[in-house]
Amino acid sequence: MSLKNIWLRFIQIIVSFFLLNALTSHAAQSEKDFKVFTFATGYRVQTTVPRNFVEYGVIRKCGVSWCFNLEKYDSAKLLPRVPTKYVHEMSAPYGNHACSNGPISRVAKDVIDDGKTQLRVDKDGVYFQIKDYRYHWVVDEKVSNGYTLAGITMGASNTPLDQSVGFAFSSDAELVGDILPEQVVQKYRGEIYAKTAFTKVDGQWELSPSIIDLRLFNVVDDGAVLSLTQPGLSAVVKKYGGPMWVQNSIVLKRESDVISPLIQEYGHDFNRDGCFNESGHNKMMLPIGDADKKVRALIYIEYTSDYERKFPMMSVGRYYR
Repeated sequence: MSLKNIWLRFIQIIVSFFLLNALTSHAAQSEKDFKVFTFATGYRVQTTVPRNFVEYGVIRKCGVSWCFNLEKYDSAKLLPRVPTKYVHEMSAPYGNHACSNGPISRVAKDVIDDGKTQLRVDKDGVYFQIKDYRYHWVVDEKVSNGYTLAGITMGASNTPLDQSVGFAFSSDAELVGDILPEQVVQKYRGEIYAKTAFTKVDGQWELSPSIIDLRLFNVVDDGAVLSLTQPGLSAVVKKYGGPMWVQNSIVLKRESDVISPLIQEYGHDFNRDGCFNESGHNKMMLPIGDADKKVRALIYIEYTSDYERKFPMMSVGRYYR
């Protein structure tokens, strides 16, 4: 080997060493960089009756270990709604207003799980396992501290789950307790994967951009609720042949559980009485905070049963500043 080739080989070895060291250091640093990982996923399971699931969860440092909390919702169950103690405050400019607004509701809780897991960070992303499911997340360079789901596998054979989609955010600490309006009144953009009763189990998730501007909402009920009443979608108004507005309510008061979402219910005033006393659509949103306690992002799932078509509206999404 010539002296030139020896020097080239030496330089290659040195460069490879420093690259490997940099990647290892970055992976180790990344694991120290966050203490909480908040995620939401959707997927299909091929049982006797194929089913879709949406789920969201929080993985957090607990001593020297990692602990997880998870809630999962099954499309086959057509889960009912349960009311909160808060009431919509719709103010549509029509109707005789002899009606009463109904309670803000959420879908009934389904499968709840918690325990310990192992979380690993390397140059290929974030990995953890919950029961028989193994999750792989990759960094989303477009979103600060954001991740997208690379895939979920299960069982000893590492069988990939069908139609797996998801979003996640890392953070240094959990946002616990009630969320104040000033923490969350921002404009957020984002994306949503959705299924409907027309898509059903076998149809693919439909990915769309999504925006929510909480600066437009009114703060009501002593700061416990954000409320927005606005004109309905033109296609819906045309279909029903008359004025129809939309109500959108978000409950900021939260339980003390690790998974304690902001409850959002929204929908059209289909009976056109000027009050929101119909069943709306649900989103359950987990807030992600930054150093000044502002809500910089929201991870959410949606589940709204359609009893007529025997399948729920389901979605997995994120909002971020």
